[in-house]
Amino acid sequence: MQELFNETSKEYYEKYSNLAKKIGISYKNLDGVYLGTKFYTKERLTEKFKKDPNLNNIPLKFWDEKYIINCEVRISLAEKVCLLKYLVVYDIIGAMPKFNPTN
Repeated sequence: MQELFNETSKEYYEKYSNLAKKIGISYKNLDGVYLGTKFYTKERLTEKFKKDPNLNNIPLKFWDEKYIINCEVRISLAEKVCLLKYLVVYDIIGAMPKFNPTN
């Protein structure tokens, strides 16, 4: 299988990695995920990632409908979408971060 990379900033990667740990959520070893009422397989998610690494080709409403339950950690809807995309890209698809050079 071809190794996939995702261009990102180190700050973004670390923020959502730490947030996932704090909430206690991981999608590692999953073969897919429900977004809204649709099940997206790892293969389908990988295809979508290759076409758009930001996964904007999956309707926003599907990301918004995914529940993350942790009463101790409050996050905005935008942060939730970013966290879910982080989990899909790095845990399910298995992409490796490629950090943007800092100036």
